[in-house]
Amino acid sequence: MSEQQADIATLTQLVQSMTQLHEYCLLLQQGAQSFAAVLPAEWQGAAMASFQATFQQWSAQATTLAEAADGLTKHSQLVLQAYQQTIDALNTAWTDFSAQLA
Repeated sequence: MSEQQADIATLTQLVQSMTQLHEYCLLLQQGAQSFAAVLPAEWQGAAMASFQATFQQWSAQATTLAEAADGLTKHSQLVLQAYQQTIDALNTAWTDFSAQLA
């Protein structure tokens, strides 16, 4: 069916981008946690307490960001799957219709 246009490549790229965003968020959070784990040996007192409070806020927000990225990844995967299934169904219907005309 020549009139049918599908941009699977763009959707596939979106899924890849969302997957990379999610992975980046997780890596960033892991790196920050590793860094924060070594600070108690270096810092003490008010500076450490301030850092820990700020880090806890950041960590909560980083978790929210990672969860949102994961949600976007899953949603983009579902969109791509639905898009592909619709294209396949339309192609099958068109093929069947064309066969009936012949």
